[in-house]
Amino acid sequence: MKRTKKLALNQALSLLPTRCASEEIRDLLREKIDLSLLAMVDELFAQELRALCGERYEHGKTASCKRAGSEKGSIYWDGQRKKRVVIKVMGE
Repeated sequence: MKRTKKLALNQALSLLPTRCASEEIRDLLREKIDLSLLAMVDELFAQELRALCGERYEHGKTASCKRAGSEKGSIYWDGQRKKRVVIKVMGE
């Protein structure tokens, strides 16, 4: 970690009340981890979509399936429902 980032982090931590700092940091880290994991899930879905249908706008190439629009969907994450856009796939 660069020295300036470390100093900025220390300054930010010094502004927080001592007993709340660890709770707030834990909450911030939890939120960051959740967002990172959700991004990873989205990327896994995108990879599966590319494996089935090929790259976007490559109609009629060697893909066994094709994209058929999208719809609103959701996944359950940590006991909560997270909204996602689901790309529909249609076999040929």
